[in-house]
Formats: sequence, C-alpha cells, structure tokens
Amino acid sequence: MRILDIGCGPNKVTGAIGMDHHPDSQADVLADFEHGHFPFADESFDHVECSHVIEHVRSPVRLMEECWRVLKTGGTLKVKTPHYTHWTSWGDPTHYHHFGSHALRQFTWESTVYYKCRYSMVSLDLRCSTLPSRLLKVLLGQERFERSFSKFFPIREIIAEFRKEPM
Repeated sequence: MRILDIGCGPNKVTGAIGMDHHPDSQADVLADFEHGHFPFADESFDHVECSHVIEHVRSPVRLMEECWRVLKTGGTLKVKTPHYTHWTSWGDPTHYHHFGSHALRQFTWESTVYYKCRYSMVSLDLRCSTLPSRLLKVLLGQERFERSFSKFFPIREIIAEFRKEPM
C-alpha cells in the first residue's frame, strides 16, 4: 500500500512518502503544496494522510482536489484538524480556516457541485477532551452534540476519513 503524508513535519507516518514545505521536516519531498500541483502522477497513492494541514492552507478546496487527483479510485484520505470551538483552532496565527464537521462534509459527493473532486464519507469522529462532552456526544450523537452543545463543551479535533469516488 502506497501512502502519502502531506505536511508530515517531524512525525512522518511509518512507511509513507512524506511531503512538506519545511526543510527541517522528515519530508522525502519538499514542495509548496499551497500553490500548484503535488509533484506526483494521477492515482499514485492508496491512502493520503493530511494531519493538521487543511487549516493552514489558503485554499482547502485546492488541497482536497489535489488529494483526490493523486489518490487511486477507492483510495482513502484521512483529514485531521482542530474543531472551530476549541482554543487550538484560534490559538495559532497561521490558521486561515476553522472547521466544523459540516464544512468537511461539503467535500462529499452529495455536496460537491463546483469542486474537481468527489469523495464519500467513510467515517467522522469528533474528539472531545472532557468526560461530560464525551458522555453527551454518546447520548445525543455527534451531529446533535456538535449543533447544540459544542459551544459549551468544545470539541478538540475532527478526524474525517474520505474515499475517492470516480467523477
């Protein structure tokens, strides 16, 4: 299985090809993935990891389109990002965007109208830090908890897994 770790930093996924813009990272490939294409052929990877990257790029749509381009059909993309209700989303001045689950669902085939990509949602996990928030999430379900209670009990992180669907 061929894996691409975008924005790998110092903690590259074992066995993956790491791509980062920073020369002090563990990247195998240095690239400015903010602009232009990734330096890989179409359908080169079975899986793409994108951990704490999407909030740092000016165009999340372009990032998701490039991930789709380099993924094999049926391949998976895992996106991790701070939830907009958590202080870590707002505490980093290099974050351009702040995400909730609804924003990430916009990349699924049901919602993708203007994008050059088509994904289906494999899984979505809203990670909570406190016991009350974890209990409410279980009792109410993730969507209802996020809509009604995340302003009182912030969600730390979103982990979404997508599958590449054909256009």
